[in-house]
Amino acid sequence: MRRGAALLLSGAIGMTGCAQSAGWSEDAVRGEALVQDLGCLACHGPEHGLGPTWSGAWGMPRRLADGSTVVFDAAYVRTSVLEPGAQVVTGFDPVMPSFSLTEDDLAAIVAYLQESG
Repeated sequence: MRRGAALLLSGAIGMTGCAQSAGWSEDAVRGEALVQDLGCLACHGPEHGLGPTWSGAWGMPRRLADGSTVVFDAAYVRTSVLEPGAQVVTGFDPVMPSFSLTEDDLAAIVAYLQESG
């Protein structure tokens, strides 16, 4: 009996992840895997960490340390990944490492951030 309940619970937990990405494009699903594999969520999770959260950020303005404002969109994400020190959000230190990703990987990460909201 316990084994059956454990398997049922295990299946429900596994399906939770699938439900979250249901309806996402293939790029967004791949982007989700990339940000997990690269460790991005350690700093950019739902709560503020070493970097600003992505939660609810898509399309929203971000105040930068230099006093300017930028919209959290595909161009901002690309710059942040390839040149992390170029647009540092106010209140955060420029500690993000740069990443060397393919155009397809960048597009997948952008799709994930856009579609996950």
